[in-house]
Amino acid sequence: MNQNKGLKWTIFVLIVIEIGLSGLLANENSHATNFCIVGESSCNSVQNSSYGQIFGIKLPFIAIGAFIILLALFFLNYKLFLAGISVGVLVSLTLTGIELLVLKQVCSSCMLVNSIILLIGILSWSNFYLIQKKASNL
Repeated sequence: MNQNKGLKWTIFVLIVIEIGLSGLLANENSHATNFCIVGESSCNSVQNSSYGQIFGIKLPFIAIGAFIILLALFFLNYKLFLAGISVGVLVSLTLTGIELLVLKQVCSSCMLVNSIILLIGILSWSNFYLIQKKASNL
């Protein structure tokens, strides 16, 4: 397996993990409990804050849809995927900033999801760079 295929496989697996984590968070939210890796009270505070939903929809439910769309774009149109993942990274950084600076609490589950999307963004742009570099050498 060449480097580019390994990188693509890693990105694919990370997106699937994000769908699974978001599904777990959504399931817990629908049962009025919150999934938290460490520090359950801070997760409850963060996930149930006014920042934990958009237009009345809890963020994990939005995340499931967003990651499924990203997965489809990953296979259908890589440039649109890069645009989507860039938006995702910006949203992730914004939500992390809100946790740290506004709420002054950290939800470990949220940070895990945010960290993985940052990693997907870095790997995706690295992959794009490798594709461009390979194309320019032809």
